[in-house]
Amino acid sequence: MLLYIMGKKRKRKYSFDKTKKRKPDFDKTRQNRDGFDKTKKRKPEFKKSGQKKQSFDKTKQKFSKPKKEDINPNICFIKGKVATKNLTPGFRVYSELIVKKGNDEYRLWDEKKSKLAAAIKKGITHWNIPVGNKVLYLGIADGTTASHISDMIGENGIIYGVEFALKPVQNLLCIIKMHKRDNIAPIYDDAKLPGNYASIVSKTDLIYQDVAQKDQVKILLKNAKLFLKKNGMIMLALKARSVDSTKNPRQVYDDALDELKKHFRILDWKILDPFEKDHCFIIATKL
Repeated sequence: MLLYIMGKKRKRKYSFDKTKKRKPDFDKTRQNRDGFDKTKKRKPEFKKSGQKKQSFDKTKQKFSKPKKEDINPNICFIKGKVATKNLTPGFRVYSELIVKKGNDEYRLWDEKKSKLAAAIKKGITHWNIPVGNKVLYLGIADGTTASHISDMIGENGIIYGVEFALKPVQNLLCIIKMHKRDNIAPIYDDAKLPGNYASIVSKTDLIYQDVAQKDQVKILLKNAKLFLKKNGMIMLALKARSVDSTKNPRQVYDDALDELKKHFRILDWKILDPFEKDHCFIIATKL
C-alpha cells in the first residue's frame, strides 16, 4: 500500500493561450538528412474518395514491332517482353500470361522458363525463326519453349521434337492433343542416335538443342550433318556443368565455340546468368 502511494504521480494542470500559435520544433529553412522539406505538404498518393481508382487494362498495353532483323508477323513486344501470337487461342501451355490485341491473342514469353527467351532478354541477335520453317528440336521436354517456336513458324511449319525421357513425352502428347498444336511431331528417341529417326525427319532449316549431356557439341554435329540444310541455323543451349563440372564455365563455353567454329559461323552468343546459372546460348549458321 505504501509503495502504491509513493509511486502515484499527481497530475499537473497547464494553461494554454489559444490565441498564440505554437512554434514548430524545427526550422522552416532546415531540411532533414534526406533533403525533404518538412514545411511543404506532401501530395496525396491516392485519389480522393469521390474518384474511382484506375484499373489496369491488359488489353490496352503498348505493342511494338520487333527489330528489322527479327521481323515475323507472329512476334511482338509488349512493354519490353517478347510475345508470340497464339496458334491455338484460348489455350495456355505453362500458365503464361495472355494478352489480347483485337481478335488476336498473344502469349508472353517467360525468360525464367525458357532459355531462348532468356537469351532474347540478354540482347542476343538473329533469334528470329521465320514462318513455315522446319525445326529439329533436340531435348524438347514438355514443350515450353517449343510452344512459342510453334507460334512463330505457324501452321505451315513443323517441329520434330526428340526426347529420351518418357514422362515429358507423355506431357507433350497431352499438350498437342488438348491444344491442337498439329505442327509439333514428338519423337521418343535418343538424340545421340540420329540414324534411328532419319526416316522420319526431313531436311530442316533450324536445329534447336537443349540436352544436358556431356557431349552436347558432338550430338549437335551428328544431327546437323544428317538433317541441317545448307546455310541452316543452329541454336544451342549449352549447360557447362553437364559438360565438365570441374572446369570454369567460361572455359567450357570457349572450348565449345572453338569446336563449333570449325563447322559453323557464329552469329551471336550470350551467357544466360542470372536467368539460367552456368548456361550460355549460341546461334550460328552452317558453313
